Amino acid sequence: MTRLGVGLGVPEGWFAVAFSCELGSGRVTSGVLAGHPIVVWRTASGQIGASLAHCPHLGAHLGRGGAVEGETLRCPFHGFRFGLDGGCVATGYNTRPPQAATLATIPVVERYGVVLAWHHPAGGLPGWAIPAGEPTAADGQGGPGPPRWGPLRTHTYELPGHPQETSENSVDLGHLAIVHGYRRVEQRGEPEADGPVLRVAYAMDRPLGLPGTDRVPGLRRLATRVSFRATLHGLGLSVVEASIPRLGVRTHQLVLATPTEPGRITLRIGLRLALPLAGTTQRATTAGALATRLATEAALLGFRHDVARDVPIWAAKTYLPSPVLAIGDGPILAYRRWAAQFYPAPAPA
Repeated sequence: MTRLGVGLGVPEGWFAVAFSCELGSGRVTSGVLAGHPIVVWRTASGQIGASLAHCPHLGAHLGRGGAVEGETLRCPFHGFRFGLDGGCVATGYNTRPPQAATLATIPVVERYGVVLAWHHPAGGLPGWAIPAGEPTAADGQGGPGPPRWGPLRTHTYELPGHPQETSENSVDLGHLAIVHGYRRVEQRGEPEADGPVLRVAYAMDRPLGLPGTDRVPGLRRLATRVSFRATLHGLGLSVVEASIPRLGVRTHQLVLATPTEPGRITLRIGLRLALPLAGTTQRATTAGALATRLATEAALLGFRHDVARDVPIWAAKTYLPSPVLAIGDGPILAYRRWAAQFYPAPAPA
């Protein structure tokens, strides 16, 4: 038996370092990825750069007063400027930039409204890519008109944990009834592993009512059938597509666990929602957009309510390399076999 995160080590993969909405043009933000302070910035043309946080000249933290100038990142200490490739293109003295002053860059991509940086324990280059997969208006679910996806709404947690443990919730069907109170949880088919991608589908009856420990009494016995399809891109990005066929509603949920300090993670969640729209007039479009925004806020409250039930369990649990499983747990062993590929040595599964 090992403490959470200690026995697992840090996996390779793509991990969220910011939401796109947090990184406007000319913005610099700081963070920690697998124990390393990092900075992420967006240039004037909209390109994204990421690197270790400290200037190779004399060690200043580029996220503490550093600034974007055009397509470069400027150090606050001596004015050295660095391009997206990490090369020093200018000093603050109008002298020749030293060739050895190279910023240690990190591969970075932008998907689903999230900025993701690559981490490899040995510093290796990305071994796989995350395909583009933004929800679009063509992703219909019936009704007289196309759906309109609302804005991405987000929330962030800081807690003890590990990305493998949080992602394991995608296949831990047993906890859905015990922790969240869902009924008639049903796995739909076996998990589908395709290299660094794992897909799993399930359905359940979700109780209606307002988020909280006590739901509205008159609605406690009512529920609606929800279908889920979770796609895991490594251990850092889970995309959960949920639909309520009865209401014609779809949600696009993101669960993003990023290892920071040993045994700790930043857990980001995001949600978009689409409603079927009736009519194409300006008034109908405006009303539909407003309804989508309001429904998105309500759905995010429910999403946060569910995650808040899991957070104290993740924060206090212990990782068991050889768990004693029972019928009804879900495909946990299949998940752990798949997850083993993200470690330099076989994971203790």
